[in-house]
Amino acid sequence: MKKQLKGFTLIELMIVVAIIGILAAIAIPNFLRYQLRAKFAELPSNVTAIFKSEQAIRQSERNQGQYQPLAITPAAPAAPGPAKMLWSNADRSAANTIDWAVEGSTYGNYTALNAGGVSLTVVARSDIDGDGALSCVALYQTTFTSSGVPSGTTPTAAGCGTAENPMVFGSPRNLSDTVF
Repeated sequence: MKKQLKGFTLIELMIVVAIIGILAAIAIPNFLRYQLRAKFAELPSNVTAIFKSEQAIRQSERNQGQYQPLAITPAAPAAPGPAKMLWSNADRSAANTIDWAVEGSTYGNYTALNAGGVSLTVVARSDIDGDGALSCVALYQTTFTSSGVPSGTTPTAAGCGTAENPMVFGSPRNLSDTVF
Protein backbone atom coordinates (compact mmCIF):
# COMPACT_ATOMS: atom_id res chain seq x y z
CA MET A 1 0.00 0.00 0.00
CA LYS A 2 1.07 3.52 -0.82
CA LYS A 3 1.21 6.14 1.86
CA GLN A 4 -0.76 9.25 1.07
CA LEU A 5 1.18 12.44 1.54
CA LYS A 6 -0.65 15.22 3.28
CA GLY A 7 -0.01 18.86 2.38
CA PHE A 8 -1.13 21.80 0.30
CA THR A 9 -1.46 21.74 -3.43
CA LEU A 10 0.16 24.35 -5.62
CA ILE A 11 -3.24 25.89 -6.43
CA GLU A 12 -4.08 26.31 -2.76
CA LEU A 13 -0.76 28.07 -2.15
CA MET A 14 -1.32 30.36 -5.15
CA ILE A 15 -4.76 31.31 -3.84
CA VAL A 16 -3.27 32.23 -0.46
CA VAL A 17 -0.57 34.34 -2.16
CA ALA A 18 -3.23 36.09 -4.28
CA ILE A 19 -5.31 36.90 -1.20
CA ILE A 20 -2.26 38.30 0.59
CA GLY A 21 -1.46 40.39 -2.50
CA ILE A 22 -4.98 41.83 -2.61
CA LEU A 23 -4.88 42.68 1.09
CA ALA A 24 -1.48 44.33 0.66
CA ALA A 25 -2.75 46.36 -2.31
CA ILE A 26 -5.50 47.74 -0.08
CA ALA A 27 -3.46 48.18 3.09
CA ILE A 28 -0.28 49.85 1.78
CA PRO A 29 -1.93 53.03 0.37
CA ASN A 30 -4.00 53.37 3.54
CA PHE A 31 -0.87 52.95 5.66
CA LEU A 32 0.96 55.64 3.67
CA ARG A 33 -2.01 58.01 4.01
CA TYR A 34 -2.15 57.45 7.78
CA GLN A 35 1.58 58.04 7.98
CA LEU A 36 1.24 61.40 6.20
CA ARG A 37 -1.66 62.40 8.45
CA ALA A 38 0.41 61.60 11.53
CA LYS A 39 3.33 63.69 10.24
CA PHE A 40 1.00 66.57 9.32
CA ALA A 41 -0.47 66.57 12.84
CA GLU A 42 2.77 68.20 13.97
CA LEU A 43 1.89 71.45 12.20
CA PRO A 44 -1.39 72.41 13.94
CA SER A 45 0.02 71.20 17.26
CA ASN A 46 3.10 73.43 17.02
CA VAL A 47 1.07 76.37 15.68
CA THR A 48 -1.21 76.12 18.70
CA ALA A 49 1.80 75.93 21.02
CA ILE A 50 3.32 79.05 19.44
CA PHE A 51 -0.02 80.85 19.67
CA LYS A 52 -0.31 80.03 23.38
CA SER A 53 3.27 81.18 23.98
CA GLU A 54 2.51 84.44 22.20
CA GLN A 55 -0.65 84.94 24.26
CA ALA A 56 1.35 84.40 27.47
CA ILE A 57 3.99 86.92 26.33
CA ARG A 58 1.33 89.50 25.49
CA GLN A 59 -0.31 89.11 28.90
CA SER A 60 2.97 89.28 30.78
CA GLU A 61 4.66 92.51 31.74
CA ARG A 62 7.84 91.92 29.78
CA ASN A 63 6.52 92.90 26.34
CA GLN A 64 4.16 95.79 27.19
CA GLY A 65 1.00 93.96 26.05
CA GLN A 66 2.29 93.20 22.56
CA TYR A 67 3.07 90.03 20.65
CA GLN A 68 6.66 89.06 19.91
CA PRO A 69 7.49 88.38 16.23
CA LEU A 70 9.14 85.09 15.32
CA ALA A 71 11.18 84.86 12.13
CA ILE A 72 10.86 81.77 9.93
CA THR A 73 12.15 78.98 12.14
CA PRO A 74 14.00 76.78 11.40
CA ALA A 75 15.72 78.96 8.85
CA ALA A 76 16.55 76.05 6.58
CA PRO A 77 18.54 76.83 3.43
CA ALA A 78 15.93 75.11 1.26
CA ALA A 79 12.15 74.89 1.22
CA PRO A 80 10.54 72.34 3.53
CA GLY A 81 10.36 68.83 2.14
CA PRO A 82 9.36 65.33 3.18
CA ALA A 83 12.37 64.96 5.49
CA LYS A 84 12.60 66.49 8.94
CA MET A 85 14.52 69.76 9.17
CA LEU A 86 17.29 70.05 11.71
CA TRP A 87 17.23 72.94 14.16
CA SER A 88 20.42 74.90 14.71
CA ASN A 89 21.28 76.63 17.97
CA ALA A 90 20.23 79.95 16.40
CA ASP A 91 16.81 78.47 15.55
CA ARG A 92 16.39 77.24 19.11
CA SER A 93 17.37 80.66 20.44
CA ALA A 94 14.81 82.32 18.18
CA ALA A 95 12.11 79.96 19.46
CA ASN A 96 13.17 80.63 23.05
CA THR A 97 12.46 84.35 22.60
CA ILE A 98 8.76 83.46 22.69
CA ASP A 99 9.23 80.74 25.33
CA TRP A 100 8.61 77.97 22.81
CA ALA A 101 10.83 74.90 23.00
CA VAL A 102 11.12 72.22 20.34
CA GLU A 103 12.74 68.87 20.90
CA GLY A 104 14.36 67.32 17.87
CA SER A 105 13.61 68.13 14.25
CA THR A 106 10.35 69.24 12.62
CA TYR A 107 8.61 68.68 9.29
CA GLY A 108 7.60 72.32 8.97
CA ASN A 109 8.96 75.77 9.48
CA TYR A 110 7.09 78.26 11.62
CA THR A 111 6.67 82.00 11.86
CA ALA A 112 4.67 84.44 13.97
CA LEU A 113 3.75 87.72 12.33
CA ASN A 114 2.28 90.70 14.07
CA ALA A 115 1.00 94.08 12.95
CA GLY A 116 2.07 96.75 15.38
CA GLY A 117 2.38 94.11 18.07
CA VAL A 118 -1.38 93.91 18.66
CA SER A 119 -2.58 91.30 16.13
CA LEU A 120 -1.07 87.90 15.54
CA THR A 121 -0.83 85.35 12.74
CA VAL A 122 1.07 82.11 13.33
CA VAL A 123 1.92 80.20 10.14
CA ALA A 124 3.45 76.76 9.52
CA ARG A 125 4.54 75.53 6.09
CA SER A 126 5.57 72.06 5.01
CA ASP A 127 5.71 69.68 2.06
CA ILE A 128 5.34 66.39 3.88
CA ASP A 129 4.22 64.36 0.87
CA GLY A 130 7.05 65.71 -1.32
CA ASP A 131 4.80 66.75 -4.22
CA GLY A 132 6.29 70.26 -4.44
CA ALA A 133 3.12 71.98 -3.18
CA LEU A 134 3.48 73.50 0.26
CA SER A 135 0.81 72.90 2.87
CA CYS A 136 0.08 75.81 5.13
CA VAL A 137 -1.50 75.96 8.58
CA ALA A 138 -2.34 79.36 10.01
CA LEU A 139 -3.93 80.53 13.21
CA TYR A 140 -4.70 84.18 13.60
CA GLN A 141 -6.08 86.49 16.21
CA THR A 142 -8.03 89.43 14.88
CA THR A 143 -8.07 92.61 16.91
CA PHE A 144 -10.58 95.39 16.55
CA THR A 145 -10.27 99.14 16.46
CA SER A 146 -12.30 101.31 18.81
CA SER A 147 -14.98 101.56 16.10
CA GLY A 148 -15.30 97.76 15.89
CA VAL A 149 -13.46 97.34 12.56
CA PRO A 150 -11.12 94.31 12.32
CA SER A 151 -7.47 95.21 12.02
CA GLY A 152 -4.24 93.31 11.67
CA THR A 153 -2.96 90.53 9.50
CA THR A 154 -5.09 87.85 7.91
CA PRO A 155 -3.94 84.46 6.65
CA THR A 156 -3.94 85.77 3.09
CA ALA A 157 -1.73 88.69 4.10
CA ALA A 158 0.53 86.28 5.96
CA GLY A 159 1.26 84.41 2.73
CA CYS A 160 -0.98 81.42 3.35
CA GLY A 161 -2.73 81.54 -0.01
CA THR A 162 -4.84 78.99 -1.82
CA ALA A 163 -1.82 77.74 -3.79
CA GLU A 164 -0.36 76.35 -0.57
CA ASN A 165 -3.19 73.92 0.35
CA PRO A 166 -4.09 75.98 3.43
CA MET A 167 -5.71 74.93 6.68
CA VAL A 168 -6.63 78.12 8.52
CA PHE A 169 -8.19 78.36 11.93
CA GLY A 170 -8.61 81.15 14.42
CA SER A 171 -11.10 83.89 14.94
CA PRO A 172 -12.07 85.18 11.49
CA ARG A 173 -14.67 87.93 11.51
CA ASN A 174 -15.01 88.13 7.74
CA LEU A 175 -15.85 84.87 5.96
CA SER A 176 -13.95 86.02 2.87
CA ASP A 177 -10.78 85.87 5.01
CA THR A 178 -11.41 82.24 5.92
CA VAL A 179 -9.69 79.68 3.71
CA PHE A 180 -10.48 76.00 4.24
